[in-house]
Amino acid sequence: MQAGIHLTDDNVELQLWENKTDDEPHWSLTARMVVREGAAAVFAVVMAAR
Repeated sequence: MQAGIHLTDDNVELQLWENKTDDEPHWSLTARMVVREGAAAVFAVVMAAR
């Protein structure tokens, strides 16, 4: 197992995943992080526009 710690301004997320294999592409390991960053960026823009 490998552990990854993803830090954002207001959140600390710990993710565990199996060692990467050929049948599990790299993007599947980080998809949730990318979605979370995108949502945070949209939220920041909306809050700034108010």
